[in-house]
Amino acid sequence: MRGVEEVFGERVIVGEKTEEYAVDHTKMGEPPKVVVFPLSVGEIEELMRLAVRCKVPIITRGGGSGSAGGASAVKDGCVICLSMMDRILEVNKRGLYCVVEPGVGTLNLRDYLSDMGLFFPPDPAGMDRSTIGGNVATNAGGMNTLKYGRVGDYVLGLEAVTPAKGRVFFGGYTRKFRSGLDLVSLMVGSEGILGIITKVVLRVLPAPSHKRLFAFGFNTIDDGLDFANRVLYALTPCALEFVDPNGVKLLGQEMGVSWNFETLFLVALDGLEYEVGRDEHRLLGLKHNGIMLDNPGEVWDARKRLSDVLYSLKPNKLNYDFVVPLDRVGEFVCRAKELAEQMGIALVCFGHFGDGNIHTNLMYDAQDEREVARMNDLIGELVDLVLCMRGTISGEHGIGLRKKAFLPKAIGNKGVEFIREIKRVFDPYNIMNPGKVID
Repeated sequence: MRGVEEVFGERVIVGEKTEEYAVDHTKMGEPPKVVVFPLSVGEIEELMRLAVRCKVPIITRGGGSGSAGGASAVKDGCVICLSMMDRILEVNKRGLYCVVEPGVGTLNLRDYLSDMGLFFPPDPAGMDRSTIGGNVATNAGGMNTLKYGRVGDYVLGLEAVTPAKGRVFFGGYTRKFRSGLDLVSLMVGSEGILGIITKVVLRVLPAPSHKRLFAFGFNTIDDGLDFANRVLYALTPCALEFVDPNGVKLLGQEMGVSWNFETLFLVALDGLEYEVGRDEHRLLGLKHNGIMLDNPGEVWDARKRLSDVLYSLKPNKLNYDFVVPLDRVGEFVCRAKELAEQMGIALVCFGHFGDGNIHTNLMYDAQDEREVARMNDLIGELVDLVLCMRGTISGEHGIGLRKKAFLPKAIGNKGVEFIREIKRVFDPYNIMNPGKVID
């Protein structure tokens, strides 16, 4: 693509060095032709004009921490890495909003706001590696979703560069915005197929002054689910997590303890001092058949490391972020375990019980062709199971490459066609992240 060097100078990578920017956590993708590092929206506009003229595929990349192949590169494509557009442009304490560039790290923003007594609640698991742009593009969630919602619930407005209209701004700076269609929500979760997000206006909150953590062990998943439902009727925790029996074993090994229970439920409370005290009183007053652990902080820390601990089972992992209605969580976990055992695949389920988001981890050896075949069969069975339970195939990771084949089954052919038509409006040249979400 002639003209790239003129726009970006030394902030261009070609050749073998592009391999570093070819994949996300899925390891799907191939080295792109070129990687560029813009510093401004003006440079992105220049690149977009070049890409439209030359019909070059554009793949936007943040921290590369995605789990669906949304940032996976394509041959002859151009990866736009937004890591250098990492400025916090404005924080309005009285207006309770901030304006940031897409390359701002999620954890960096949270720490920056914390020093000012403010709080950006969404906490995706990879927030030490993810960026705000990527979080918006996938509508990321996390443990705090139960009480605070997903990233999209905090996007008041955003700026983007699209192939069809160039630079645009949707939404605004206010809590309410009802002027025309909700184009902000259309861009949130669009996974880079409509345009390049270049600036985001985020709603923020006053930081909670107090937080308490709790951990409970149960002999059966039914006992744990009964307790979790009692919690939701009594109070609104900021997080309500669960870990299945296979995960409990791994956590025990990680912590060097031997637990005599099978299922783990974790509760986090936050808010003002009197709110946390009130909710703690309600929580501890609930009847249940489990035991309360005396080291909840250590257990929570271990839970956050569980994704990495899984590799002690097998060298490769597929993580699906299924969601089912709350009353079907236990049924799904038990049925998924049965299917995995029948097919000889190691499976660990954990996740966010409060919103029914079950991280279903399939561990395997990519060098074992038979095991890979069984795993693919299991994925198909799990997708059918989720949809039969009125669930969905993705709660926060997105569709990308990994789940694209299942999308028609999940939302219907007409739903896929609507997405295709919307993409044509924003990207009539089909250069934005081609092959992702839809064909």
